[in-house]
Amino acid sequence: ALLAAPVSKDSAGRRSLAVLAPAAAAGRLELLIADTQADVAVQPAVAVSTSAEAGGTRLKAVLGAAAQVVVSWQPPVRATAGEALLLADTSVVLTVDERSLRYDVTATINILRRPVQELILSLPADCQVLAVNAPSLRTWEREADRLRLLLHEPVEGTWRATVRLERLLPALAPGESRSLDVGWPTVAGATRTTGTVAVVPGEGLSLTVGVHEGLSQFDPAEVKVAGAIGAYRHLAAPVPTGLTVARLQSELRVGLHQLVRLGVDEDLIALRLDLDVRKAGVFTLAVDVPAT
Repeated sequence: ALLAAPVSKDSAGRRSLAVLAPAAAAGRLELLIADTQADVAVQPAVAVSTSAEAGGTRLKAVLGAAAQVVVSWQPPVRATAGEALLLADTSVVLTVDERSLRYDVTATINILRRPVQELILSLPADCQVLAVNAPSLRTWEREADRLRLLLHEPVEGTWRATVRLERLLPALAPGESRSLDVGWPTVAGATRTTGTVAVVPGEGLSLTVGVHEGLSQFDPAEVKVAGAIGAYRHLAAPVPTGLTVARLQSELRVGLHQLVRLGVDEDLIALRLDLDVRKAGVFTLAVDVPAT
């Protein structure tokens, strides 16, 4: 019989195929897998044999009475001349708080020519790594301004990692401003680097983006990041961007209501303050009272 069934592929590159078995006490399955020296597994199976042929790997299996048979195989790592070809696209959300810069990075890498088992991100200066999440990730190591991502097994095709970084800053006094050179994370060794950057100010801060060589501005609404005041695209690894951060002075508008009661032995003054705090929040409030 001629059958057609979809072949699925996981993040590690392992293929699998589910075949409906005929209703019989025993049966045989024979497949030609178009990968020579593939690592093949069949579940369930009574006996399995494989042999290499010119067109791939020949699989012969004796089946039990199962209604479905799953054949999975891992193609061998191809010994391709030259290095892997990495095409990287990075999405960075930069949140500027009073005492820190926080980078939320999503790196999507298209791995061509040959699989890789290690990838490296180049980090901005003075950044610490808070979190790393990626499929097949075994561990990660920080080496100076490089983040090594070590995988359980070689991967190819599209692979994605999310990384959170933080750079600590000195505190700003109310009304004070500071100029910063902000670097951007990149995928080391990538042949092509593209991506987007969104800039989000923290509460009570004013941001001005200065020189942004290699970045072209577009509508922040397109990145769909809450609070973003600027969005930029780049078609190559961007150089550091100038940024001016200012801590806003609080603006207070006060409605003062007083009730004065004069007595023989004492006078009583009752106050009600209606505050409208703008631009920046306040933690303390000083009220002048009459001398006793």
